Amino acid sequence: MFNGKYRALLHDLQHGKFFGDVSAMCHVTEFQKRGLPHGHILLVLEDDDKLRCADDYDSVVSAELPDPAVNKELYDIVAKCMMHGPCGKLNENAPCTHKGQCSKGFPRDFSDETMENLEGYPIYYRSDLCVLFLQAATALSFHQMLCGLAEAPSCYGSICSSI
Repeated sequence: MFNGKYRALLHDLQHGKFFGDVSAMCHVTEFQKRGLPHGHILLVLEDDDKLRCADDYDSVVSAELPDPAVNKELYDIVAKCMMHGPCGKLNENAPCTHKGQCSKGFPRDFSDETMENLEGYPIYYRSDLCVLFLQAATALSFHQMLCGLAEAPSCYGSICSSI
């Protein structure tokens, strides 16, 4: 099941022009500790289609929870399957917690706009919403659980424009 969907995704990314013309693509499949497969995909876009500014990033990446009033199914999938934590001071026994901090850098800070950091990676727009939901029987705010989510519709993604 995974291989068929993964191959279809790779084909769509390379030939579907979702992000523009792809000049090169590299991918690898890995297996998590529980044996579940996942893929890492690198797309190199033609010069005319490269994402170069905050507006370009915002057109393909969202780092916010989907609005449950608009798309309840997507919200439920993201809240169940794609949220990181609780960890850090909220859960000292989490595997990613080291010295009281999340080793993955969560929670991410809010940002009023998308901008690039010094290494060429974007700091995505993240509004300061007061969204609450339950995970592992702990009420956590959006800020406590915030992570980078690509709205495509259920992928985790990031962009680097310095390559």
